[in-house]
Formats: sequence, C-alpha cells, structure tokens
Amino acid sequence: MSPSRKCPYSPCRLLDVNQTRDNPKKWHGNEMSSSTLPSTEWQSATHFYTEHITKRKPALFKRGCRHWRISSKDDLGSIGHVQVPVSLGGCEETTTGNRQSRKIVMPFNQFLTSLHEGTCHGYLKQFDLSQHPTLRNQVLPEQFFPPMSLGTCNLWVGSEGSSNTGLHNDDENNVLCQISGQKHVVLIPPKERPYLYVNSLYDSGTECCDVDASDPNLNVHPLFSNVTTIYSIVLNPGDVLFIPKYWYHQVRPKGPVSISVNYFNSSFRECVRYGCMRWCFDVLHRCGLYKKGHCVCHNA
Repeated sequence: MSPSRKCPYSPCRLLDVNQTRDNPKKWHGNEMSSSTLPSTEWQSATHFYTEHITKRKPALFKRGCRHWRISSKDDLGSIGHVQVPVSLGGCEETTTGNRQSRKIVMPFNQFLTSLHEGTCHGYLKQFDLSQHPTLRNQVLPEQFFPPMSLGTCNLWVGSEGSSNTGLHNDDENNVLCQISGQKHVVLIPPKERPYLYVNSLYDSGTECCDVDASDPNLNVHPLFSNVTTIYSIVLNPGDVLFIPKYWYHQVRPKGPVSISVNYFNSSFRECVRYGCMRWCFDVLHRCGLYKKGHCVCHNA
C-alpha cells in the first residue's frame, strides 16, 4: 500500500475487545474497537531510558529516523552482490507454518529488483549489518539508547503477502525503524501470555506463538478472545517503534517493497546475566543436542 492511500488503521491505536467504539474490527463474530495512542516526540536518550526502557512502555516516534542517510534501494548498493537467505512461504514462528517455510539464497540486488518488479514475494529477515560497515554507518539506531549498552543491527526487506514474522517476544529491548515503504505491527503486552498459544519451537532469545494475532481463528485458538489489549501500528518511512523486551509482536510488510532496520539492545549487566545462558543453549542446539529440528532455523 502506498503512503498516499488511506490506511484502515490509524498510525497507532490501542484495541480493546471489551468495548464498542468507532471503526470496529470483527474477529469471527467478536468486535474490536480502537482508541488513539498518540505518538511522542523524541527528547533524549535519558528521557527514553527513564520513561520507556525502565517502565517497559512502548513508544512510537513519528519520523524519528527521518535524518538517516539511507532512503532508497540505491543506498543499499554496498551489499548488492552479497548472497542473502530469502524466506518463502509459511511462518517460521508457528508450528505448522514452520514446517511449510523454506529459504533460498540469491544476490541481494537480484532479490530487491524482483520485489520492485513483483516477481518475488520473499522476505529477507534479520540480516546482520555488522559485516557491512558502509551500510551500517548510514543508520543510527544506537542513538536511542544510553551509552555503554550493547546491541545488534539488522536489515529487513519484504513485500506485502511475503513471509511474515509471526507473533513472538524477545528478551532484549528493540527499536524498529522504517526506512522505506510501510510495515504493520501488532503489539501485545506480556500479561496476555496465557492466551497467545506459546509453542516450544527453539529460537535464541525468543518465545514464539501459534496464534495469528492479525487474523486469529478463534475456532482453533479460542483463548485469544480473552486478550484485552492490542496495539495495531502502521509504520511509515521515518517512523521508529520501541518494543520493550518480553512484549509480543507480529510484523508484516505492506506494499510492494518495505525496508526497515531493527536494533536489539541490552545493558552490559543484562548481557552478562542472560547472554551466557543463551550462548550455551545456542551451542547445544547447533551441535544437535537441544531441540534438534524443532526450531525456527530448521530450514536455514
């Protein structure tokens, strides 16, 4: 969907399944409605830390990364011939979708061209930018976090109807920065976990769910009807969404080409406390000693 078309969602809204208000969305006979969650102006890393990170409170910063130099496919030329894994079909975070998903490898510039031409509907997910300093230097997600914290920066490229990122949470704070096109995000607080059908797929630092939060089938996942709070957000170019750790989120590209960057961040103490345990599980998994074949990376 192009930015000029009217989107059925407001830029960011709080859905409450127990109220009937304007613009309801039906879920298999149930009705949902919305109240506005206003975007906030960026102030400083200190304010962001005290008001959002420490309180685990999500935030939408409209045009928060508008000054970044990367803005079009031409700016991605530094990784043009790099071979990238493109996800096709299925949803890696869900048990059944994981079995259906597959990946192919192709040069990045070929993948991006095929998206623009509409000949490919794959999804480049969590492509680590640390090995590509030319591109990495054009994005500044670390500016949202206090100094002396650690993070990883990833690129996401896809189109509407391509493989999506299913409902899950992460054990690190996260900023999702929209570079080009649009992206739809469903955000659900941790308190709703009993109703989200958490599965047992292994994904490092992540807890995956089987329910489709954008279009739930209540015949299959009836407990989801008990969810009371959902944020539905459409990110436009330049927007930045803060996703606190342990908040569940589901992400889908919108329109022909959607390009975004995310940044996972933890304090040094958090890295020491949780990173070592995660590393141990990763090693066991790669050696086939922990959840072999029962993971989101089975087809990588």
